[in-house]
Amino acid sequence: MGLVSKRKRLHRNPVEWAEKQYARGKFVMSAIALLWFMNLVYYDVNKIKIAAELVRIVGLGCLVHKIGTEESCGGLSFKSQMITAMSLFARLYCSSVMQQDVYVFMDFMTLVVTLWVLCKLQFRLRSTYSKDLDQFPLLYLLGPCVLLSIISYPKTGYPVLHRMLWAFGVYLETVQIIPQLNLMQSIRVIEPHTAHYVFALGVSNLLNCIHFVIRMVEGNKHLFKIIGPGTWAGVTLVSKLLSFLMLGDFSFYYIKSLIDGQRLVRLPV
Repeated sequence: MGLVSKRKRLHRNPVEWAEKQYARGKFVMSAIALLWFMNLVYYDVNKIKIAAELVRIVGLGCLVHKIGTEESCGGLSFKSQMITAMSLFARLYCSSVMQQDVYVFMDFMTLVVTLWVLCKLQFRLRSTYSKDLDQFPLLYLLGPCVLLSIISYPKTGYPVLHRMLWAFGVYLETVQIIPQLNLMQSIRVIEPHTAHYVFALGVSNLLNCIHFVIRMVEGNKHLFKIIGPGTWAGVTLVSKLLSFLMLGDFSFYYIKSLIDGQRLVRLPV
């Protein structure tokens, strides 16, 4: 009996070892690819911003695949998606009025997909939505964002309401992930597609931070023309850093799961 068990372990261990090495290899190759990419685009920081938006779209693509194939919205926060849609609408409107660049189209596509996810959560797949676990009070998020947008906004030549709306979108983008993190903390075990989506948001936020810091260090005149003088540049930077740091803990367990060859991301109690 003991000899049979020992043989089974010896037979199974090489397979488990190979799977773990494959997962580690994927992580190492991804890290190398990221470093190569950063070296490639360093001299054109606008590519970093575009990459951040593309990563976000890829994350949304994971959600679309999950909903389309599994017919389930399990593990998704309706409140996070709603705040995301509000943030995108504010950013889309301000970008179309103030900047009128390629990001307008990307924001529009992201908003359309987010609205589609919201419709699935609210109507067709409502029975799969964990409403009882998605209980983070929206007033705790929207109230401070409204107040801050009235107090601190870019001092540019655009109409004050446009500047306040822009600030409101920035603050919403910072807190949009909080209900999703709260829901995942209640579930503890996160299925792959939802985990990919949340991790993509973390990578997107990191690239946005890098893009903003590089442009500030370079003293980009176009950037300062948009954000205006005063403390708004610092507030924007802090907001972007916070939106990234809030996903730091989840990103650690996500990467750990990849290295260990696990499909599900398990959060600690």
